[in-house]
Amino acid sequence: WANYKTVVLLHQENTAEAATNIPLLIEALTQPLQGYDTGNILGTLAWYYESTVDYPNALKYYKLLSENAMQVFNSEKSSRLRSMQIQQNIAGAKREKEQAEKLAQLKQEFLANMSHEIRSPMNAVIALSSLLAEEQMQEAQKKKVNIIKRSSENLLGITNDVLDHAKIEAGKFTIEKVPFALRELVSD
Repeated sequence: WANYKTVVLLHQENTAEAATNIPLLIEALTQPLQGYDTGNILGTLAWYYESTVDYPNALKYYKLLSENAMQVFNSEKSSRLRSMQIQQNIAGAKREKEQAEKLAQLKQEFLANMSHEIRSPMNAVIALSSLLAEEQMQEAQKKKVNIIKRSSENLLGITNDVLDHAKIEAGKFTIEKVPFALRELVSD
């Protein structure tokens, strides 16, 4: 209020009455103020001393006003730089997220394609070993054909597991109950 009143009095060229508020203004400078408030008070004091032809004090307050203006400018500049850095960090994080999502999608597509490409020849091996097992052979040969058949079925199961892993990552996996023979599983 003292600052406002002093400015009004100075505009009315009433420096004598404005002088009564000068101590309040100087005291206000000792209070924690925003940079702009300090600048207004310093400007008013410099203006007052200049109008009263007290040039040493006017110069003192003009210098302080200039220093305050630089502090405010540097503070605003730092704030803008911090804001720009935050915006760059956010943009970088968005790009990294998009890139990670794209890589995850490419991985899923690769696993699905690989699984499909392995499954086709494995089905042929399983089918041919099943047909071969039905033919007349010696017992040792039948064991070997059954090993080929079981191994190819296991490899097909692993291929399906890889595809299931891709489904888990994509959130498209469902758990199902399937009956199995424990002894056969352990034997295999």
